[in-house]
Amino acid sequence: MNSILASIEDELIEMEYTVLMGIKEERQEKTPDEMRQEIERILLGKPDRMLDFMTVEMRKILSELLQEEWIDFL
Repeated sequence: MNSILASIEDELIEMEYTVLMGIKEERQEKTPDEMRQEIERILLGKPDRMLDFMTVEMRKILSELLQEEWIDFL
């Protein structure tokens, strides 16, 4: 399983899964790990959706990493 998805708390996975799948119900019949697997399958088919699942802190880290790589490239 994707380590980014594995690091996201179960409650957030449930909320994100609900949004991604367009589900109106509060509770799901799937476990958080099953939801992570389905989210991963969807993201592998469309990687740009990964940004939808990144917390503010994750986006900050990604931005810093990209800046470092760009500096190293120059």
